[in-house]
Amino acid sequence: MEEELPRLNELQQKELNMLVEGLGGWDEDTCPEPVYIKHPDALEYVKDLQRCLRREDPQMRIITLQLGRWRFVSRHLLPLLISCSTTGEQDLASAIVKLLVTLTMPLPRTVGERVRNEHLSWMQEAKEGFAHKHVMVAIMTFLAEPLMDRHEEHNNNLIELVLTLFRNLLLIPDGNPSPTASSTDYRAHLHDRLVLLFHSEDVFSLLMLVGQTMDSSSRGWNLLVLEILHLLLRWETPQSIWGHYMKAHTTAMRADLVGEDERDGDEAEDEEAEEERRQAVVRKMSQLTTASRLQEQFRDGRQRVLNKSVHEVTNSVLGRIIEKKKRGIARSHGIQLKKIKKTATRHSSLVRHVVDSFTLLG
Repeated sequence: MEEELPRLNELQQKELNMLVEGLGGWDEDTCPEPVYIKHPDALEYVKDLQRCLRREDPQMRIITLQLGRWRFVSRHLLPLLISCSTTGEQDLASAIVKLLVTLTMPLPRTVGERVRNEHLSWMQEAKEGFAHKHVMVAIMTFLAEPLMDRHEEHNNNLIELVLTLFRNLLLIPDGNPSPTASSTDYRAHLHDRLVLLFHSEDVFSLLMLVGQTMDSSSRGWNLLVLEILHLLLRWETPQSIWGHYMKAHTTAMRADLVGEDERDGDEAEDEEAEEERRQAVVRKMSQLTTASRLQEQFRDGRQRVLNKSVHEVTNSVLGRIIEKKKRGIARSHGIQLKKIKKTATRHSSLVRHVVDSFTLLG
């Protein structure tokens, strides 16, 4: 017997729709584009929706599914969050982020297949809404104040909320490309688009900042940051990450050499100067042979040769991955997260060195 999808009755739908409309609405008469107009009591309606979602059955998610059918996230919550970034309404922005975290939480494994499929469909639509610059700018603007004063527990909670939201979005799988052109085809590369957006809007820098300051007040973020890094790199193998780093390192060294030659300004370079330049390239490239022995030295327990900061390594590695994604290349290999979860909860320094670990495993 085919599983029946859960639905609200007519009265419940009217009550839920009243809460949704209480947030605000679109003004279609504005030029050049429609503008979302916030209701004066939008904060109270957001809190009411949060209370409704806390009371719903986690196995059925009836309210969440109905909001998904109405495209609630892309039509209401995200435009409202963008407006908060311009008006500076931090309390409303905080309530919206909490609601977004609740709506994007992954489903329990015991949920039925039809419910899961419909839930996944609207989650992909919501993820597509996040893959726009204005939304990510609004989220990073919301984080500015909490990051300036991380001694307050409230601010730490807000940072954790945003990290959880990023984790939830990265957990949403891409849609399968269809034989005919459709919206699902467009959603087949949502992960790559989100990674590119994380790069352009300095989300990677945020992760490195959080990962480098794992003190007692933020120790609970260890596993969360580790999950985000895992999800960002899950289509990459340690070997491919190492290859990206080596290519970036080689390109940077060659650029340095070219820059030195240009500063010399000697266009009519004689044979002796040319030979010196070639020797300089050889000396620089010989340093890479030392790096090629990292894997063997790591396995033998000898001293590590690679002495790069987390920020520098991350930028070079992720930079190469981003360039590859722009060419439409994808990987199908995942990274085993379960094996390092136990260690992560005991050693906060693991988060700061996770990118180095990926590199050394290559």
